[in-house]
Order: sequence, then C-alpha cells, then structure tokens
Amino acid sequence: MAQATCIKCGKQEFEVVRLSGLPVQGDVHLVQCAHCGGVVGASIYWYALREMTQRLERVERQLASRP
Repeated sequence: MAQATCIKCGKQEFEVVRLSGLPVQGDVHLVQCAHCGGVVGASIYWYALREMTQRLERVERQLASRP
C-alpha cells in the first residue's frame, strides 16, 4: 500500500493545525507535514459550511419576498 509522503521533505508524518487570521466564518484547518510545515491540504469544518448555507438560504428568501 502506498504511504502518504511530503513532497517537500519526504517525511511521512502529518498534523492538522487551525489556520487563523482569515476573513472567513468558521474554522479552517490545514493538513501539513509535521517536520517541515509543507501544506498538503485544507478543510473547512462542516458546521461552518452548514452555517454559510443557512445564511444563503435566508438571503434567498428575503430576495424572493421583495416586490
């Protein structure tokens, strides 16, 4: 079976870290190499996506109710 390998340093240990300082609602997490910090992926947690979907639905209803 293939092993996940960092393309920057070749190590095989990864960690998930919370990214802060972005102008987004919810938590953004990065999957990065535990040795060199090379980023291999990003994720927005599902509850943030659910919250954004609910906000969009409210805006849609407000726009639909306008004359």
